[in-house]
Amino acid sequence: MSNPTREGYRGDVLDLQDNAEARKAPANQKLVGKVLTSKNLNATTVKKFIDKMWGNPQGLVISNTGTESYIFNFSNQEDAKRIYNDGPWRVLGHMLSLQWWRPEVSKYEVNYDLLHIWIQIYDLSLDKINRENAEKIGATVGRVIEVEDSFVEENLLRTFFRIKVELNTLIPLKTGFWFQRREENYSWAKIKYEKLCDYCYNCGRIGHDRRVCKMEMAMAVENPELPRYGPNLSIAGLRPIAASAARFDIQLQKQINSDGENQIWEACEESLWNGESKQTKPRDEIGSNQQHGMFAEASMISDNQERVEDTDKRQRLRHMEEEIAVGENKGLDEKYVTGEGDMTY
Repeated sequence: MSNPTREGYRGDVLDLQDNAEARKAPANQKLVGKVLTSKNLNATTVKKFIDKMWGNPQGLVISNTGTESYIFNFSNQEDAKRIYNDGPWRVLGHMLSLQWWRPEVSKYEVNYDLLHIWIQIYDLSLDKINRENAEKIGATVGRVIEVEDSFVEENLLRTFFRIKVELNTLIPLKTGFWFQRREENYSWAKIKYEKLCDYCYNCGRIGHDRRVCKMEMAMAVENPELPRYGPNLSIAGLRPIAASAARFDIQLQKQINSDGENQIWEACEESLWNGESKQTKPRDEIGSNQQHGMFAEASMISDNQERVEDTDKRQRLRHMEEEIAVGENKGLDEKYVTGEGDMTY
């Protein structure tokens, strides 16, 4: 259907001039975000926390634009892109939805229900580990943004998939799926979400308070006697597979579905949230094949180092939360509200 003509509208129709400054401003320097929670958080506390969590980017200006929503004005594109790509971010126990803000878009047109997040797929057989299957699995969770190939120059560096997707937070999280084996039986593969927090254990929606959820507790698909949702759905973030490849002087080609660009990863930047999974991988799970033995052993050593680094970062962030909460709430009219329970970083 074509757009209505000017005569098709009732009331005044004005020809408004574009903001010249907004048009001149470099692209990709403004982000809009919303903390996905039904609780009322203190805006000053949130801004202080985010600024420190992101490493106090020079020139960053954060403006509160409504209930738990903010504009992030960056002074350079590099910081903005780093923050956007290193997500998802967790703010005081809640997920932060980040979107680019384009000049032609009203802030009310931004869909804050969308969240970019890395997922990991476990318990697949070796013959199912390929890029085509990763894309197929990712599409069942959301829009596929990026797929990390577990094989680099025919070397198996990971026994699981890592996929970045854009999911709709209004839809319950998927916990896994069945896949057929060669012997004509079926196995259950688990889906884990990196840095996930604050989701309802009843309905599986992000940012939904289970204390007011009217849904019955969902039971596990693979075992109806167990709850479907719990803390085990979340997993610590991982460094890009390029970091593992770089240890062996392997060049990795990064393929991004959204724009088809191909870039060579020769180094990877470590973000605040980077760190290996808390799960300890047995040596034979990483790769018992003699051909991959060298890569597996080196990967295990690195995994242990990353887990130690991740623990230190979690402790620093916890201290930061406590300091901000204590320092910023003195004398403020609004009371800082935290999420209930322990946060798993």
